[in-house]
Amino acid sequence: MNRLTEAPSGFAFEGRAAGRERVSTGGGFPQRRGYHEAGRAGRGVKVYVETAFGPKVAGVLVTEGGRTVFRRLVQRGPHLVRVPEESWSFDAAVLAKAQAAGAAEVQVIDEVGCKWWTSLSYLMERGEPLDRGHGKQVALPLRFWSFLPADSAARQLRLLEVGNA
Repeated sequence: MNRLTEAPSGFAFEGRAAGRERVSTGGGFPQRRGYHEAGRAGRGVKVYVETAFGPKVAGVLVTEGGRTVFRRLVQRGPHLVRVPEESWSFDAAVLAKAQAAGAAEVQVIDEVGCKWWTSLSYLMERGEPLDRGHGKQVALPLRFWSFLPADSAARQLRLLEVGNA
């Protein structure tokens, strides 16, 4: 596929990796090294999870408004737990690492830019233990997350324009 300077969802990538992304044919999600270093994830400290194939980046710790946030970029299809209830799940060891690093909030951003967030303490308290062959995880149903759709900023601007007309 051609190299792009802008992600399909309209987010421009910055820094040394700009213009060198490969976009998957499945969901249009950027597939490149360093994705958690630049672009939508922001610069921060990578948090790794151990897999059968070696360490893999599970997310990144960034500072937002003076607080440490654990941010994870996902594709909704393979990463959303559907049964018994739609949930985002996290490796228990990764959450422990984020908590030890002082993270106060957890954010999930999907391939179209929708953003979910909750406090780490709430996730640990209300999350359900889960193990489906990928290690011990903690899953929190979507109804317990705060949510911001991808196009919410554009929608709010249109409402302001209508109100001023």
